[in-house]
Amino acid sequence: MAKYKETITIPEEDALFYKKLLSMDGKKIYDKYGYKRNDYPFRTSVDFLNSCQMDIRIVICEEGCPYIDLVLFDENGSEVSCGTGDSYDLCSAFSLFGNDEEYCVVIKIAEPVEDCLTKNYVIDIVFPFEHKTKICITVPAGLTQNETNDFFEELRELTEDFSNDGDYNDDEYHQAIETAAKELGFDFDYHKGDCEIEIP
Repeated sequence: MAKYKETITIPEEDALFYKKLLSMDGKKIYDKYGYKRNDYPFRTSVDFLNSCQMDIRIVICEEGCPYIDLVLFDENGSEVSCGTGDSYDLCSAFSLFGNDEEYCVVIKIAEPVEDCLTKNYVIDIVFPFEHKTKICITVPAGLTQNETNDFFEELRELTEDFSNDGDYNDDEYHQAIETAAKELGFDFDYHKGDCEIEIP
């Protein structure tokens, strides 16, 4: 039997909310959050490699706790099978079967990422006049230190290439930095002697 598996993530805050919601009865949910019968506080569609799709949703009941509803569709959008999740936690594995194949969706809590940080770095770039400049980098969530270091290395190599034609004055030097940054796909802004590069 072939098995298809996909993994999706949700924020931890959302995961905790849905877990709490799945343990409450319909009246309390309506009084506190305004969800009523057959509302879907959570709904997602997950595509598999063979073009089948699984819908996963939390369904609010008038009485009793909500349940996790599962529906599997084939590549033409026709329903193949359906079921309910056994767990009261949305962060679980959910499986349905159809056409002698198993389809599994794993929902996990997303790995935490740091908030955007502003870090200042000073790097040496070899120019004929041994100029040194400060590059201010805005590092967004999800960018690793290795990726930042790789950027600096590529920037250094490009600016060294630009310096081979002769001496640079200060404006030409920063133009070389700007050209290198843009070639690497980064935004560049220069203020008062500093190179300020914002990584998207």
